[in-house]
Amino acid sequence: MNEFIEQAKHFQTIIEHNKAETVRQEFVARFNRDKIKTMTLEEYALGRGDNDSFCYWLERKLINLGNITGSPSAKFGVYFDSQTHEPQWSAWTEYDFIIIRNALLDLYDSGEREDIRAIKASPISNMFRGKILSMYFPKRYLNIFSEDHLKYFLDKLGIRYQGITDPIDFREILINYKNTYPVFSSWSALKFGHYLYSRFGKPSKEEIDDEVKTAEAWYDGEQNVEIDRIIITDKEKKQYGDGPIKKPEMIETPLGKTYERNPHKSVHALKVAEYKCEINADHITFKRKNNKLDYTEAHHLIPMKYQEDFEYSLDNPANIVSLCSNCHNWAHYGASFEDSLRKLYELRVNRLKQAGLDITFKKLLKYYR
Repeated sequence: MNEFIEQAKHFQTIIEHNKAETVRQEFVARFNRDKIKTMTLEEYALGRGDNDSFCYWLERKLINLGNITGSPSAKFGVYFDSQTHEPQWSAWTEYDFIIIRNALLDLYDSGEREDIRAIKASPISNMFRGKILSMYFPKRYLNIFSEDHLKYFLDKLGIRYQGITDPIDFREILINYKNTYPVFSSWSALKFGHYLYSRFGKPSKEEIDDEVKTAEAWYDGEQNVEIDRIIITDKEKKQYGDGPIKKPEMIETPLGKTYERNPHKSVHALKVAEYKCEINADHITFKRKNNKLDYTEAHHLIPMKYQEDFEYSLDNPANIVSLCSNCHNWAHYGASFEDSLRKLYELRVNRLKQAGLDITFKKLLKYYR
């Protein structure tokens, strides 16, 4: 850690970051608070081929000051469909741009007075909220928005964060660390973010995937125990439809964060499938203990770890298929699963659309690679 502090004394931001700072200042002047108050939907949203919109500036023109391109356009609250040119709204907006505009003003004011509780209460998505704050208040708010990157830097610095789940809190911990050392005291939060990436780089995809897989595997095991208990005791009476469901909350497991899921929905899906493998109903399985029903396992066709890509819950019976143990492990760990995945997709694509989960097979296949 002494080396980290010592090298900071000689750190200079690169030319690209200096140029980006000029662009940031232009953005802040163009979209000042008064402009936000009168901004129109067309001046705000992506998708109309206009490279001067508020969202285009933040996502594309200011990418060198923090990348938020990894999540879909739904993060903005509204965007224009590139084919139909019709506005596509997120649920919290109530199809009213004034609600988005007011949320932007509230976030600006909360950021200015450093009201972390009010910032957390903002309906604006986490990555977009973080980018907005760091662009308007670069001395105060860190320009790192990926939770995986934030945890990676905390680990590199040896900072404990067990029990903390909110990315806003991760950023606050890093800012508090910055303000603890005199060498960083005159630095903006933006410069500190640049230094973290310069010193440690980014976590590799393998590092991120390994952490997610470990947490998912642990949680799946816990879910299977609960699903089996519900089936054996025959306590599942509730019926579920295929309509859109609100996104689940993130929860902290002993091995990392994952999205909460309801085992009763999985039991319902297995029951509808008559406890048969939906890849091939003739697959041989075994009977459950203390029960005459065949043993199959619930599998989320669109994996839960990609929940952030969707507006509505992936923990929906429309997205839960019944698989024998062999096929379930094949789906998670095996090669040459494409043909079976296509079969499952074709069986469920219409139900997925009813659940608000519109996805092409090509995109689904990418989730399994």
